[in-house]
Amino acid sequence: EECRKGSICLIVSDVRMPGISGTELLGMIHELDPDIPVILMTAFAEIETAIDAVRKGAFDFIMKPFKPELLKHAIEKGIRFRNLLETEKRYLLMMEDKLRESEENLRAAAMIQQNFLPTSPPQGTPFNFAWQFHPCEKVGGDLFNLFWLNEQHLGIYLLDVGGHGVPAAMVTTSVAQTLEHCRGWFCKRAGNERPLHSPFTPADVLATLNEKYPVERFGQLLTICYLILDMKSGTILYSNAALPLPFIIRSDGRVERLSKGGIIIGADENATYENGNVIMQSGDRLFIYTDGITEYGNTNGKAYGEERLVTELKRSQGEALQTACAAAIRHLLEFGDNRLSEDDITLLGVEFKP
Repeated sequence: EECRKGSICLIVSDVRMPGISGTELLGMIHELDPDIPVILMTAFAEIETAIDAVRKGAFDFIMKPFKPELLKHAIEKGIRFRNLLETEKRYLLMMEDKLRESEENLRAAAMIQQNFLPTSPPQGTPFNFAWQFHPCEKVGGDLFNLFWLNEQHLGIYLLDVGGHGVPAAMVTTSVAQTLEHCRGWFCKRAGNERPLHSPFTPADVLATLNEKYPVERFGQLLTICYLILDMKSGTILYSNAALPLPFIIRSDGRVERLSKGGIIIGADENATYENGNVIMQSGDRLFIYTDGITEYGNTNGKAYGEERLVTELKRSQGEALQTACAAAIRHLLEFGDNRLSEDDITLLGVEFKP
């Protein structure tokens, strides 16, 4: 009964007792609590008995006659062993609690991340939009959005916060909330004539982000590409802060990379960013993506890289934009034997179809 209550930390027993042997008692005790150290004593110097007792889980085996110091030492050793087991149990329980809490936080972070993603592309524009987003198991830091700046201009950003798990997801959420609610970051009042709001340039927006999100404050660096699409002219104004270079596949198959921008956000408070400008022609496609694609590796440790992505998207140039993006990601996953990615995989496509 006391064993069931957990109030016994050690047992010393003789091997030969009336009605029950010490090894039988050992088995009964360990059925109730296998962690109780049991020290057996005997006056019969039978090595087979000692071996049998140890096999059945005896902590120690003492031959009679013995000095009191020997028994004292065995008891002290057994109590230390029991305390060590109890400490280990408490530690494992604590780690299980932390693991459950971490898993709950990851699920919550993933849900928050999903809620900031667009649910459908903008309609009624000369541009078509498509995307593929495959979150990693650990919750990464990718996020993108498409939103109207005024009647003529549409803003797009794709960002990637360094790291994984809850810290990366929380910084991603903070940036997303800031970009969601701070319209003043993107536009300024232009006057009383339409359009009423004039967009800040992408370089201005990235400079503001760099000022607000220093690595010293948040412990995370972020890469981002921000673009402004002009619905009338098909012009794209952009600036890229260290995201993999976006590229345009022209309708004739030529590939142009968008290289203007600056360094990663948060690394240098004095960093400046440069605007780039491209004009889209009918049938041209622009693709923006994160390094979860280029760094995705196969079982041989070889990375997918940019060239495979460009080649696959050129191959699908005649397909619908959504079909082309889906095929590219399918090819990526086949390259890596469909293993789980260690980073978010994001591909965003924009096609000009006036």
